[in-house]
Amino acid sequence: MKKPRRRGGHNKGPKGQAREFTEKQVQKIKHWLIACKDTKQLALFLTAIDTMLRSSDLLKLKVRDVRTNAGNMKVDFTIKQKKTKKYVDVSIGATTRKALRALIEEENKQDDDYLFTTRNNRPFTGEWFRIFVKRWAEAIGLDPCYYSGHSTRRTQAIYLYENGAKIAEISKALGHRSIKATILYLGLKRRKLMKVLKRKKMKL
Repeated sequence: MKKPRRRGGHNKGPKGQAREFTEKQVQKIKHWLIACKDTKQLALFLTAIDTMLRSSDLLKLKVRDVRTNAGNMKVDFTIKQKKTKKYVDVSIGATTRKALRALIEEENKQDDDYLFTTRNNRPFTGEWFRIFVKRWAEAIGLDPCYYSGHSTRRTQAIYLYENGAKIAEISKALGHRSIKATILYLGLKRRKLMKVLKRKKMKL
């Protein structure tokens, strides 16, 4: 795999301000990756969305984190976050487990191998991941400048919030130190304000 060409800018502006993908956009990217027959990027994309992990933790996942000694894919697991040094519970759905199994089998990975690696078997870097996210956005007609490594982490969290999950639960899933940090990270105050404006403003 050649190093992907940089598309759009790096993460710009306050951390956490990158746009999330909508549910419809997630499906479009998934089907595009399936059509491309890119097992690695499909597994990476689905795992990023499903786990809500920071890229620093996502890219350090090993086969043993997602597969049992008996060879079965795990439904959930616990990892220690690099940034906070705290443990966070992670769950992965059936579609993601299927994609991860396909990746592991296709590349004949062993328990101590990293999941997402280059041809030299080195784990992808954060820069690689940012470029991949921009490529996924561009592939479905979005401006890649608005998307970064935080886009996938925010996607599932915003979806949970909009479907009734409590902020405290989302905060715990993200591994944040406080609920306040989650509110700021997801831009919930701004989202609430924009909804009010769209609903209350006079019709012109």
